Amino acid sequence: MEQRSRGLMYRSGILETQGMLFIFDSEDRHAIWMKNMKFSIDILWLDEQQRIVDILESVPPCRLDPCGSYKPRKPARYVLELSHGTVFKTQLKVGDRMTFRQAGA
Repeated sequence: MEQRSRGLMYRSGILETQGMLFIFDSEDRHAIWMKNMKFSIDILWLDEQQRIVDILESVPPCRLDPCGSYKPRKPARYVLELSHGTVFKTQLKVGDRMTFRQAGA
C-alpha cells in the first residue's frame, strides 16, 4: 500500500516509454495527488474493461500544501500515470481501450 501512495513521488522524471499503473480492487473515483512530484504527468483512469473513462493532461506538481487531488468523472479500476505529453503524442482519448497484462504473463 505504501508503494501505491508513493507513486512517482521524489523521482526526477520518467521516460516517454514508461508509466506507473495503479490497480485497485474495484471501480471507484480513485483520487490522485501530485504531492512531492518533481515533474508534470498525464493521468488516465480506466474502467474494468481497460477503457479510458477520463484523462488529465500535463498535471503540474503540487507547489503548495495542502495539495489538492484529482478525481475522474466516472468510476475507474485502473489509474495510469504517464510522461506529460504522451496523451497528445499518441492521441489517446476517452473511450479508447488499452491492453496491459502482468509482467511475465
